[in-house]
Amino acid sequence: ARKEMMKLFSKVIAARKASPSTEERTDILQVFMDAVYRDGSTITDDQITGLLIALLFAGQHTSSVTATWASLFLAKNRALMAEMREE
Repeated sequence: ARKEMMKLFSKVIAARKASPSTEERTDILQVFMDAVYRDGSTITDDQITGLLIALLFAGQHTSSVTATWASLFLAKNRALMAEMREE
């Protein structure tokens, strides 16, 4: 699955580089592509791809953990669960 994501993100990065926009882009992909280290070097496409994959899974992980804890809290608080069901 990781190889497929690497291919997908690599295509997206290549497409972005192939069609520069006259508008200023402020999405996370552009932030990574424009990033420059203190020594003047830039992030490689492979590093950008790794960062995008990490962001994708970090968002899923935090959402699932939050949903799990919220469900546990509601399961232990019947009055609150009843109010929620009414809404």
